[in-house]
Amino acid sequence: MTPTEVTRRITRRPTFIFMLMGVMVSMIIAILAGLWLVNTMYAKYSSPGQYSDVWRSYLLHSSVRELIDTSQDVLEGRSTPYDLIKQLEVMQSSISTLESTKIFSHLSGLRPEVNDTLRRLQTVNEEWQAQISWHETDKAAQLAAEIVTALPPLLADTHEVVVATNIAVANQFDSERQKLRATFQYLAWTLLALGLSCILLTLKLIRDHRNTRRLALELSSLNASLEQRVVDRTRRLYEREILLRTILDSSPSDIVLMDVIDGRIHYVSERLLTEYRQRGSRHFSLRELFVDEQQYDAFQQRLKAQPRLDNWEARLGPGAPYWALLSTRELSIEDRQVVLIWSLDISERKQMEGELKRLAATDPLTNLNNRRSFLRQSITLFRRAAREGEACTALAIDIDHFKQVNDTHGHQAGDAVLQGIAELMKRHIDRQGVLGRLGGEEFAAILPGMTVDDAWAVAEELRRAAARQPHSIGNDETLSVTISIGIATALADDNMSSKELLGRADKALYQAKADGRNRCVHLAGVEAAVTSV
Repeated sequence: MTPTEVTRRITRRPTFIFMLMGVMVSMIIAILAGLWLVNTMYAKYSSPGQYSDVWRSYLLHSSVRELIDTSQDVLEGRSTPYDLIKQLEVMQSSISTLESTKIFSHLSGLRPEVNDTLRRLQTVNEEWQAQISWHETDKAAQLAAEIVTALPPLLADTHEVVVATNIAVANQFDSERQKLRATFQYLAWTLLALGLSCILLTLKLIRDHRNTRRLALELSSLNASLEQRVVDRTRRLYEREILLRTILDSSPSDIVLMDVIDGRIHYVSERLLTEYRQRGSRHFSLRELFVDEQQYDAFQQRLKAQPRLDNWEARLGPGAPYWALLSTRELSIEDRQVVLIWSLDISERKQMEGELKRLAATDPLTNLNNRRSFLRQSITLFRRAAREGEACTALAIDIDHFKQVNDTHGHQAGDAVLQGIAELMKRHIDRQGVLGRLGGEEFAAILPGMTVDDAWAVAEELRRAAARQPHSIGNDETLSVTISIGIATALADDNMSSKELLGRADKALYQAKADGRNRCVHLAGVEAAVTSV
């Protein structure tokens, strides 16, 4: 019904005024009856809001127990130091909220032990918080042991705080009920007077009925204003939605909003949609986002087990594959459970990690395996050869008179010689085993599955090539060097370790040097063989 129709009905029906008088009188009677009912029900079911103080006291008692349990879990390795920090903050919050309340003023007598308990808890909690922080957790175990020792005796005192709080709340309720009873008595007399005033006011409304038409017109104007406000708010809501989509599409993360129940996609960031359109796909598919289907299956299983996921690494498409960190959160939108999925490209970080691993395992001058990487790989190859029942040969290689090269021509010339010998080793040995620079002018190689004769032939070929190879040392100068090689072979049933095998190869190398250098010496058991130029 429009305001104009209301005005016409008020003008045409003078009996409306008398009906209004009847309604007013009925309202007064209903109010009086309602007050009587409220007064009766209030005495039985009133529940003032001070229950929050009781809840705070129970929360303090519970936080003390949980802090003890968390500390015990930290000692036993089931919880992290960050769980202990969070529990200390929970107890601090419980103490602060209970200290700020005035509920204990309603106790019939002084209870100093209550305030003393709160002060003691506040003191020890501040001391413990001072010993640990989010950035310094190394003292967590020591602090947990201290808490497990010091806090259990205070449980009985916190229980007394709960009891005192319940008593104080009960006293407060009794006091307020007495006041409310007196208030309702005054209210009853007031309502009686108000009823008489309403009767007089109703008589006055008969005279003021002309104002009703004016109010109806004003109501029409207000209604039009309200409609305009609804339109404006709808427009602003739409603009905010557009702004939110713009923010999401501008985010460096790719975002997907997926229904938990039926897997329906509610939202996909514009960048992902653009990549799918470029591939010719008409509909977005979360499965196609993953490069590896096994990773997609694992991701779905994790979502079913736990909707919250943080920094889960996966290879994603749909364009050029890249490494990404996936995170998820379960949300409730319009009474439907959805999963918010966002990904962050970490391809550069992965490349840097791979480069760091390579640098950590590589000698920077020769690009061969460094000592640590070579020894680790040699153990693996040696054990594999033993499992397969094959022989394994170790070569210990040293550049003859290398110190004289450095002393005579300088370290740059020495570096050039090291690089040249390393390149020769790569060409002659790299595909047959693993190479490494052990330090200075010392190199080594592990040749799994190679017979004694084959290993000898490889070593001899390398030695001759080194003797023939000139090394450019600058200023159009070249330098030739020779190398000595120690060879040791272990058969599958020799019961020898890779360390012992390299040690025997080293002994053979020393023998080669003692015999005049520029030669190969092979040791296998007690047998020895020597060859030189």
